[in-house]
Amino acid sequence: MDQISITATSISRAAEHFGLPLSTLRFWEHEGLLSSHRRANRRCYDVEQLYRIAVVKRWRDTALFGIDQIRELLTAGRDAVTWHGVITRAIEAVDAKIVRLEEARDYLRHLRDCAHHGEDDCPGFRATVTLPPT
Repeated sequence: MDQISITATSISRAAEHFGLPLSTLRFWEHEGLLSSHRRANRRCYDVEQLYRIAVVKRWRDTALFGIDQIRELLTAGRDAVTWHGVITRAIEAVDAKIVRLEEARDYLRHLRDCAHHGEDDCPGFRATVTLPPT
């Protein structure tokens, strides 16, 4: 009978490799995003789970996904409808943030360039405010 060799990477080595705190990997496991096995009473990850760590890290860092979104994508598997919905909602959220950031940038430029150094007496600001009737 052939013996199957299981490649295992310790949690500390995985954390160091991916630049993550141990607590993050433990949290992801607690949240059901990862699974480990025990070797010498220590958490270890097989190759598939190492790829999973890489995917979760990329989704957190690059796509700005929250834990719930990641869980939904991981449980959706190959369900295209769920996958598409999660991604579409994420794109819409990023678009909304971009609009807010552009507004913030424009507002900050106005504050920087306004000669009044405060909005309470700025004619441009006052023109945008509706006051209650007196």
